[in-house]
Amino acid sequence: MTSEPLPHWDLSNVYPGLESNAFQQAMDEARNLLDELDVYLAKADLARDGLVPAEAEALASTMGGYLERMNRAASLVWTLRSYIYSFVATDSYNTEARRLMSVLESMQVRLAKQDVLFTGWMGTVARQPVALEAALAVPGPAAEHAFYLREAARQSRYLMTTEEESLAAELSLSGANAWGKLQGVVASQLKVAFERQGKTEVLPI
Repeated sequence: MTSEPLPHWDLSNVYPGLESNAFQQAMDEARNLLDELDVYLAKADLARDGLVPAEAEALASTMGGYLERMNRAASLVWTLRSYIYSFVATDSYNTEARRLMSVLESMQVRLAKQDVLFTGWMGTVARQPVALEAALAVPGPAAEHAFYLREAARQSRYLMTTEEESLAAELSLSGANAWGKLQGVVASQLKVAFERQGKTEVLPI
């Protein structure tokens, strides 16, 4: 038996801690990026049956503007989620980490709703395949993400209505996600009596 302390994750290369100013600033930045993306979607009318620019350059610029904003927002949200999850996964008693995970899940729902709007719009763009391909030939973010954009246009055929997709995203918080979190907490904290080599020990399940 050793008296050495158990190893712990060193996450200081990401953020100093859940209570640090750097982490709180990153959370605020994530909210601002999501707000900015909402404004862009509304201003550019990126939704099912929304406006599709006639010129290839304008269409490429509209798609590229969304991609740049979505990539920044998604990258930060997923970095924050991974950071918080490292605490939740190793210490289910950390209530602050679990609270912050719920906050991040709400941000992910916003991302999902924004993605639904854009994917629905890409379905509208797909009705003009010549215009889409012409836009993807314009150098820039749209051309660099041509595979994703073509796939979004294809997948748009399987979307429910915007309202139904939004509801499904919101229900995920109290549905599969909630049950998964509950299972993780219960399994990590439940202890049982276990007999080993003639001795009974109480161990985590």
